[in-house]
Amino acid sequence: MRIWTEEEAGARLEEVVALCQEGPQLISQKGKAVAVMVSVAEWERLSGAQVGKGPTLTLKEWLLLEHPRWDFDLPGRSKKGRLKSKRES
Repeated sequence: MRIWTEEEAGARLEEVVALCQEGPQLISQKGKAVAVMVSVAEWERLSGAQVGKGPTLTLKEWLLLEHPRWDFDLPGRSKKGRLKSKRES
């Protein structure tokens, strides 16, 4: 694994990307490791995800996500289980 400074990686990005096919490339900032670049094949192997093939979550995983899955409010229900009329709201 080669270590690149942020400046080197930016200036020689094409070379860094090409070397990702041979192995991970470490990027440092102010002498501290901050990122690792890997090939798509390596990423897919490590993460289990297939790049460009859509989400790989199961339905259960998707339902358990903490962020909202829609951006609208559901209407409230009355005690009888019916939708509340505008007068009841």
